[in-house]
Amino acid sequence: MAGRAVPRAPYGARPLAIVGLVLVLAGCTSGGGEDEGVEARELCHGVLSPGAVRAVRVLGAEDGRYRESRDVPLAQAARTLRGNADAATSRTVVCRVSAAEDGKGDDPLLQVEFTHLGAGDEPRRAREPGQVRYGVGEVAWARDSGAFLAFRCAGGLRRGDPPMVAGSVHVPFTDRHAKLSGAARARAAMTVLHSVSRAMAARLDCRKESRIPAKPPRPLTTSDAR
Repeated sequence: MAGRAVPRAPYGARPLAIVGLVLVLAGCTSGGGEDEGVEARELCHGVLSPGAVRAVRVLGAEDGRYRESRDVPLAQAARTLRGNADAATSRTVVCRVSAAEDGKGDDPLLQVEFTHLGAGDEPRRAREPGQVRYGVGEVAWARDSGAFLAFRCAGGLRRGDPPMVAGSVHVPFTDRHAKLSGAARARAAMTVLHSVSRAMAARLDCRKESRIPAKPPRPLTTSDAR
C-alpha cells in the first residue's frame, strides 16, 4: 500500500521561506543591529534632554552612533539609594557611553553614577583651579574631566543621614576629546549630569526638594574667584 501523500506547500511559499532565511543569515553576518549603535537621544535610558543630547554629540562619535552599557536602570538605582546610606555600597553606574565603533576595552566617552552620601560625608565643593561652580542643587561644579551635583532628597530617601544624593559624570581624556577645550568638556559634562540628575530626582519623588530646574544651569564662577 502506498504511503500517504505529503501535502504540497502553496505556490510561492517555499521561495518566500528561502528568501526569509537568506535575509536572516545576512543580518547575522553583516554586523547590523546592536553593532551599529544607537542615536544619542536613546542613551541613559532615554532621559536626556535635547540640550544633553547635543552635549553628548559634542563629546562624541563622529558618525553620531553610540554604544551603551546600561549598568542599572533608574528605578533599580533609586531602590539602592534608598536602602543604603553609605557611599561605598550605594555607588551605582546608571549609564556608560562609548562610540559605537570603539572596542569594549576602550575608555567610555562618559559615565554617569549616583551615590547616597553616608553619615559624615561632605559634598565635594569646587576647590581646584579650573572648576566652575553652578547654582543648582546643594553643590554643583564641573571641570574638563567631569561634573558633580549633590541634591537634597529627604522625602525620597526616607532614611539615612544626610538625606543627600550625589551625582557625577566622568569624562575620560580620549582622542575624541582632544579637539575640545577644557571649558567645552566641562559644559557638556554638566549639561548631561543636570539632565540625568533631574530624572533621578523625579524617580525618587524629590524633584522640587532637589532644586534642579528644568533648564540647564548657567555657570557662576570658577573656584579661583571663590
